Amino acid sequence: MDSWIIPCNVKYFDILTHVEKSKVIIWKKSAKIQEGDKVYIYVGTPYKEVKYRCIVDSINVDEQTLQTNSYAIRDNYDHTNTYMKLIVEKEYNQGISMKKLQDLGMFMVRKQTRLYGTLLDYIQSFDQ
Repeated sequence: MDSWIIPCNVKYFDILTHVEKSKVIIWKKSAKIQEGDKVYIYVGTPYKEVKYRCIVDSINVDEQTLQTNSYAIRDNYDHTNTYMKLIVEKEYNQGISMKKLQDLGMFMVRKQTRLYGTLLDYIQSFDQ
């Protein structure tokens, strides 16, 4: 199983409010993410931190689920995109700061990116 980091811009999707109501998130899939992979969600400005660890429950989300999902049906919803179902496993109350991620070699989180090495080890240390 692989681990990934994905960005969330709170201007477009209020993930904090969403997770308060539901631990299920439907998200656009653009990388080679597979079922069972871990996904860490980086929440951008003003938070600038990794806030959630999720597991990929499904990489094939049905049309009915997409139509009832607040993220998937935004203005940029497109039938040609693939969506995945994430289950929030952990919320990091303090968050994992972008400053520390940068110190470990991650310049910015702009797309779905596979994690490995020292960066992954550091993030996983918060799961203990």
